[in-house]
Amino acid sequence: MKTNSLLKKEADLFFQSVSTNDFYSFTRCDFKNGILIDLSYEKALADAGKAEDFVKRLRSMREEALLSEYDELIIEVIEDFCSYITTNEKYYWYKFNITHNTCPIPYLIKGLSKYPVSNDSSLESYIGLLEQLPSAMKFIREKLHLQRKRGIAIPHEECIITEKMLEGFIQNPDNGDLSYGGKTGNLKLKNSESFEHGISNAIMRFNDEIKRTIDYIKNDYRKNVESNPGLCNQPGGAEYYKTLIKVFTSYELTPEEIHDIGLENLEITKSKMQDIIKRLGFDLNIEEFNKLLDKDPKFFDKTKEDLGNRLTKHLELIRPRMKDYFYKQPLADCEVRPIEAARESSTSWGYYAVPVGTDKNGIYYFSGGELETRCQIRAAAIVYHELLPGHHFQMNLIAEDESMPKICNSHFNTAFADGWAEYSADLANEMGLYNDYDLYGRYLWDLVLCTRLVVDTGLNALGWTMDRAREFMRQNTTLTETEIFTESLRYAVDMPGQALAYKMGSLKMHELRRKAEMTLKDNFNIKDYHEAILQLGSVPLNILEKNINRFLTDK
Repeated sequence: MKTNSLLKKEADLFFQSVSTNDFYSFTRCDFKNGILIDLSYEKALADAGKAEDFVKRLRSMREEALLSEYDELIIEVIEDFCSYITTNEKYYWYKFNITHNTCPIPYLIKGLSKYPVSNDSSLESYIGLLEQLPSAMKFIREKLHLQRKRGIAIPHEECIITEKMLEGFIQNPDNGDLSYGGKTGNLKLKNSESFEHGISNAIMRFNDEIKRTIDYIKNDYRKNVESNPGLCNQPGGAEYYKTLIKVFTSYELTPEEIHDIGLENLEITKSKMQDIIKRLGFDLNIEEFNKLLDKDPKFFDKTKEDLGNRLTKHLELIRPRMKDYFYKQPLADCEVRPIEAARESSTSWGYYAVPVGTDKNGIYYFSGGELETRCQIRAAAIVYHELLPGHHFQMNLIAEDESMPKICNSHFNTAFADGWAEYSADLANEMGLYNDYDLYGRYLWDLVLCTRLVVDTGLNALGWTMDRAREFMRQNTTLTETEIFTESLRYAVDMPGQALAYKMGSLKMHELRRKAEMTLKDNFNIKDYHEAILQLGSVPLNILEKNINRFLTDK
């Protein structure tokens, strides 16, 4: 379907003028209008005003134009995006920009390293962006200081891993990825000496700001901070958490309701795992079977290259099956690469990045740290979640649809995106791509998602301590101590509420699939259904539900 042309035009102009300044926008590094990034409250306030004005404009468009039911759904998507922008301003001071899941610096470095340079003009543009990097680092430090004055602070243990992460961002001004030589290669440029000096100077100033930030955290901030992790321990945090539940699940649920859903689904998943153990011929409980897996060398990799090959093998298995379940394929291809070494200690598993700059492929960056302790039985499910038919497939399919407003192309609703990615991991089982061990690994990951519902609500609303949360994770998952450490900080400090989206989104995706099959019976077509699910982009689940109801009525 095609969006109303006036609606698309005005929505695109609005989208170009605002920024979400979240993890997903950081990975895109679009550098709008020659601006590296603007994390200021003034920008958030201005964007919130624009969002409120555009919502009014949408209301008048409803009155002025004869819009289709499809256009009405598009407007609801845009209104949700506007609500997200205004929420960013309202709760600006609760959002950190310095922790391992919220700091934009590594994505800016990556975006700059991939920034295409082919002549004097493009190099000047690159230098203009690079010169903004020191002030971005300085701003992040100053915001951290102002947050502390408001009683909002990161805890001592987060400070320690943040310091280590920052050390890894220091750049080589002479021959690193951002250096003159790293950007120009064999290009012949007129003002090479001036360009080289400008780049080197900007990198050295950036390094100085990193060192100042590390020194501030280590010798001032860390010594004076008193913070119990969890929003319920922050002034006004309980109200903010209620807002985050709506943002990340699309529905107005209480923390207690989500907590109970997590506990219930933990038992459901454990029952499925016990069935697999029995089917494999073992008379063991889950804990005993997991210990057996931890001693099996076939589930461990010795090098990053070995792990990359393992992931790639699963990726190649699913490629020929995609045409049986989907009408369209994204033009952008995908691959796996190891994450940069500086982020291994602060990253639990990895992340997906859309094609940026000279990278024409979507990439799943995996952590190659602690390989001797990380059982890779989940590898297949990770690939199908992150790449095909998960994040890479869904995000690029909609990004390449030029008939859609750019908000639909680019906005990332976590409940939809990760709900779809989890549905995708289950779809791979439907395709017959899992053996029993792969499926068991899939359920091991589902235990993590169910546990997130319990621990995230526990830490941010129900008064759980970090010790209690971590012990619950030990009892109900196979995460390593490092993973438990970084994950618990993610829930309580970095991105409260975000971890709810995965399981809640997955439950809704499976609910809608069952509803479609029961309604259409013999007329159910998997390709038609998937097209209906994906056609609006990464939308809130309540809007997705409306679109599926429309699809079922039309059928």
